[in-house]
Order: sequence, then structure tokens, then C-alpha cells
Amino acid sequence: ALDHCTFLPGSTVGERSVLGTCSLAPQHSYFAPSAIYSGSVRGRATYLRDASVTKALKQQEDEAMQDLDSPRTWWGFNVYLVAVALLSAPLPEVTWMITYIILCSFWDPDRHGFLCLIVLLPGIHFLLTVIDLFLLIALKWSVMGVYKEGDHRFF
Repeated sequence: ALDHCTFLPGSTVGERSVLGTCSLAPQHSYFAPSAIYSGSVRGRATYLRDASVTKALKQQEDEAMQDLDSPRTWWGFNVYLVAVALLSAPLPEVTWMITYIILCSFWDPDRHGFLCLIVLLPGIHFLLTVIDLFLLIALKWSVMGVYKEGDHRFF
């Protein structure tokens, strides 16, 4: 079962059956072995397909699960997540600091007045926040990757 699945009492999941995101397993339901379900329509998990389990596919699944369960993968992924979190956490404050630096580099209260400051501050901060957003999207893609069909060995 993947994230945000709900199993009600009495539901039975067959071996190698996959329940995808937001699946609901109603009370006393049965999920066939090697079948794939995802989501929920009218209180029942949506059936997608049966997965024919050949020896090659079973070996591929086992290798992928070993990769996922290895300490190297776990530590590498979590160290990378911490590094991204440490990099992205101060970005809002940095955005305000850069806005201040940009405004102070050319704004003079005697020549431009406070109206110029009031007009320019939100615009400059907005542009820097958009840049911040694109940086966060790039960091997210670097962590999760961009999925393309066939990229993953068995998912």
C-alpha cells in the first residue's frame, strides 16, 4: 500500500497486490494477488489492472525492493532531503534581504520620496519570490525526479 491508503476491518490484500495513493479498502473487501488499484470511486478502490508476475518481473521487483531497503539508499536520500531543507528554509528571509539591498542601492528618500519605496517594494519582492518559487521547484525535481514512463524498474 502506498501513501494515504485506508484499510477498513476485514479487508484482505493478496500477495504482491498494489494499492496506490488514496485507495480505500472497504470492510470485508478482497484485493486479488498481483492486481493494481489506485484511488477511490464511490467508496471502492479503482481497479487498474492485473500484473502478470513472470520470473523476470519478480526478480526485477525483488532487486528494486533491495535497492529501496539498502542503508546506502536510505541514508543518501535522507541526507539529500536534509540538505535541501537547510538550503530552502531561509529562502523567504533571504528574499526580503535581497529586496532591501536592491532598494537601498538606488532609493534615496530625499530624491525619490517614500511613495517610490511603497510602489517598488512589493514589485521587487514579488519578482524575487517568483524566482524563489522556481528555485524550490528545481530543488523538488532534484529530489523526486521527473517521472517518465519506463524510468522505474517496476513501479
